[in-house]
Amino acid sequence: WAIRRLGAQESTLGVAFLVNAAAGAAAAYLVGHLSDRFGRRPLVLATLAGQVALMVGFLAVGGNELAGLGLVCVAGLFFQPGNPATQAIVADLVPVARHEAGYAAVRVASNLGTTMGPPFGAVLIALASWSALFAGAALVALLGFVLALRLFPARGAFSPAEPPARRSMPVVLHDRPFVLFLLSALLAYLVYVSFELVLPISLVQSHGVSPVAWGLIFVLNPLLVALFQLPLTARL
Repeated sequence: WAIRRLGAQESTLGVAFLVNAAAGAAAAYLVGHLSDRFGRRPLVLATLAGQVALMVGFLAVGGNELAGLGLVCVAGLFFQPGNPATQAIVADLVPVARHEAGYAAVRVASNLGTTMGPPFGAVLIALASWSALFAGAALVALLGFVLALRLFPARGAFSPAEPPARRSMPVVLHDRPFVLFLLSALLAYLVYVSFELVLPISLVQSHGVSPVAWGLIFVLNPLLVALFQLPLTARL
């Protein structure tokens, strides 16, 4: 969309993705602390409402490159910050004995969403336009907001009685095995995100693959994860 509709250069879009990621990481860290203080529900609702507004913003920019890339830069503020609260709410809702199953279920649901999202977007682009894609995404985010508003409790049955007494970063940095795990995850995501964001641009721009075709190809990976990751992990 940014390259074809707005006329942006690949290098410019790469910078926009960098700003997006940096803003999202900083906001996610801040929102994680805020969710400890004020609860998970209001932060999840705020980020979902922000996603609706962001999609409407993409609809409104038309062909304005500066406005469109500006929204790409701030998009991380509306997508990444909800992740800490969404992850933490699992521990608030289920007992410790069910944490593994709870987080595994969230991962499967996430991959099912990733499986359904690209074909949904591909159909909207093929039958209508990029504007239809953003309108559809806005409706999906709005549906998520309504469901969270109706179903998320103000406080989970297993929520901590008080906010944590210590800041999380010193605790994390002093746990060397966990720091090693984080560094390995960072290296893995450097590869994964490059594949996820750069490969479709390369295929569409340089190799003649249509956006619709890429949307259908992309779902194979999350579909395999959703179907086989939990049973394969259990067997191993």
